[in-house]
Amino acid sequence: MISTRLHHSTLGFALLWSSTVTALRLRADDAVAAATLFRHLTRDFRAARLPVECAT
Repeated sequence: MISTRLHHSTLGFALLWSSTVTALRLRADDAVAAATLFRHLTRDFRAARLPVECAT
């Protein structure tokens, strides 16, 4: 009985840990993708900006 409880709690912890690590990896991948997208968008925006001319 104790052995079964220990096995179930260990299995439960392993599943929780695995899902947590997977979630963190997905969030890290999303963060990298978002940073890359932001960098490309800002680069494209800077390239597309028209020079400001002063009317004097």
